[in-house]
Amino acid sequence: MNEIPSSERYFEEVAPQWDTLRKGYFRDEVREKALDLAGVQAGERAADIGAGTGFLTEALLRRGLQVVAVDRS
Repeated sequence: MNEIPSSERYFEEVAPQWDTLRKGYFRDEVREKALDLAGVQAGERAADIGAGTGFLTEALLRRGLQVVAVDRS
């Protein structure tokens, strides 16, 4: 049986509006604070697994990290 997991089904349904939905709970300021707390530094490497629209990837690249981004979609 090839039943689609509920999480996959959810993300397929909301994908077109994902950036708008994300802004309701994970704003740019929260992303930047999380990266500050994580202590990421230019020149480091990072993997963004489940990268979606690249919200986190974009910030990591701006900070000078080497990023590999992967998303199933």
